[in-house]
Amino acid sequence: VWDLSKPRRRPVVLRGHRDGIRQATFDDAGNLFAEDHSGYVRRWSPDDYLQRKFPIVFDANRNRIRCTAFTPDGNLIVSPIDASPSVWNLKDIEQPLATFADHSYTICAQVSADGNWLAQSLQGGAVLLRRIQDGVPLEKAFELKVQNSSVFSVAFSPDCKLLAAAGIFGEIHLFSVPEDNSAPTLIGEIRSSTR
Repeated sequence: VWDLSKPRRRPVVLRGHRDGIRQATFDDAGNLFAEDHSGYVRRWSPDDYLQRKFPIVFDANRNRIRCTAFTPDGNLIVSPIDASPSVWNLKDIEQPLATFADHSYTICAQVSADGNWLAQSLQGGAVLLRRIQDGVPLEKAFELKVQNSSVFSVAFSPDCKLLAAAGIFGEIHLFSVPEDNSAPTLIGEIRSSTR
């Protein structure tokens, strides 16, 4: 961990993972999360990682983690490989708040800036859009079909009215994000000019 306000200072090296780290990310409170291939998530508070203290560790279904995302109120969404995504209240990490029975594993997950939606790109080309209520995504999801492509990334526009799904063949599919409980609609497609 580098302190960018003091670029000449050596970084703090955090240890403890027994497997390769797949992703490291900060939440809005400055807590550092690192997820490894074994399915363990380690959390350091700012004081913990600056003072090299041991992290809080919890087990995300003992399965390799593909990606994570945060809701604005601080819940962590963990998407393992070959297992269902789960939602964790980081103040009580004994059991997940929710687990979803998706038919395929999540490649990428993003939460909208207003905290109302979770978007997931699934292996095989589908995109799921779930409304978030009280910090927890609902089980019911809108499934957005992307034909003849796998979606590697999803992103919301800053005003949360559009969802972009980036495909493997250089195309980006744009969906409208509803303000009510109506279904999202495909409104356009952008293709790379180099293909």
